Amino acid sequence: MRNKIIWTILVLILILFSVLIYFDYQSYRTPFVPHESSPIGGMTWHNSLDKALQIAQKENKPVAVYFSAIWCQGCAKFQSYTLVNTHVKKMLEENYVLVEMDLDINIDVSRNYNVGYPPYLLLLDKDGTVLES
Repeated sequence: MRNKIIWTILVLILILFSVLIYFDYQSYRTPFVPHESSPIGGMTWHNSLDKALQIAQKENKPVAVYFSAIWCQGCAKFQSYTLVNTHVKKMLEENYVLVEMDLDINIDVSRNYNVGYPPYLLLLDKDGTVLES
């Protein structure tokens, strides 16, 4: 009787483990489709530098490019403490077109601006020329 219980538990553990592996595998197979914008610090950040530069041209504003990564602990602190500050938030929203670049996804953009490690904030004029880094 005891052996039957042990075998039943082992089979259930094996089934559970197999199901977890299957769903984890499925999540890797799902292609990443970036959204047009993402909320960070209560603000909307564009995910396309080209689109942000087009908006900057129309609104005659500079662009604030925030380079981040999902694994970056410094980014989490920057978003939780700095970007939620009312003065910082107001200044960014009123004076800049905001764009967020993920270093793991937007590799070409980060290489183009020599960004190697997040968090990194880059200021560009409406034509894409670096103002301040």
